Amino acid sequence: MQDVALILLGLILLWGGTNLVIDGAVRLARHFGMSEILIGLTILAVGSDLPETVVAVHAAFLQLSGTDTSALIVGNAIGSAFANIGLVLGIAGLVTYLTLSERFIFVHGGMLLLSVIILFFAGQDGVVSRIEGGMLATAFVIYMVVAFQNRRDHTEKIVQEKGNIFYFWSSLIAGLIVVYVGSELTIVSASGLAERFGVSQSLIGIAIVGAGTSLPELSISVAAALRKQGGLSVGNIIGSNIYDALIPIGVAAVIVPVNFDRSLLWFDLPALLALSLLTLVFFKRKRGLQRPEAAVLVLAYLAYLATKILCA
Repeated sequence: MQDVALILLGLILLWGGTNLVIDGAVRLARHFGMSEILIGLTILAVGSDLPETVVAVHAAFLQLSGTDTSALIVGNAIGSAFANIGLVLGIAGLVTYLTLSERFIFVHGGMLLLSVIILFFAGQDGVVSRIEGGMLATAFVIYMVVAFQNRRDHTEKIVQEKGNIFYFWSSLIAGLIVVYVGSELTIVSASGLAERFGVSQSLIGIAIVGAGTSLPELSISVAAALRKQGGLSVGNIIGSNIYDALIPIGVAAVIVPVNFDRSLLWFDLPALLALSLLTLVFFKRKRGLQRPEAAVLVLAYLAYLATKILCA
């Protein structure tokens, strides 16, 4: 029970620290005149995935010291991506009708599918090497550069943020410190829990850590949906999943090669690709995500989670 309590405490710190980081980053972005959907795709996506990144990097350094954390690194990234597109986007779609433009579906939706495929090929031999990790991270950087270069293509209203820039930076830095402490608690406790109950780290990473580190995306997307800011909500999720597929595992692999379990490669990644494709089909077919389709996404995520638990 102590490990469970510490995991929960770690996730709470990750969530709270991420909120501080996002608050500071979004205010800075608005201060410099970024559009809503671009903030969702970049600042919010990267900021809300800070827990996954810090957990992955922290776990990679633990692996350097002799503690095998590869399954936790990969499971956390895949579990977070599943929770984002199934649970978070599904709940946001139940709250309000979400829409996407044809161009958005083609460009960013295409990158979403491509990122999963790139990760599949990187882990096909059972390990993501340092070179492959660098390639994953580079792919995301290229995507970000293209997104910023095309920012004029986004016509959403820009809200200029006024205020104390020192406060914005202070919020961001304080949040980073809290996230680091939360990651330490989460990794150590998750590893202890897996060892205590004799289950794989990947299952803990998918079912508990991955879902827990998606709390920032959930709070952002639902809040945006309630305020009828659909672009912010969907942009956050699509950007987050591209990030999840490329950065946490990629950056961790640059530090130390990451072992990739065959079951995750041949079951979880194809399932994630299928769910991502289904989501884009929903948006393409009716140019929006309505409540019945949103319910399908939530049920698909719950079915995936149940399958993982039952087959453990």
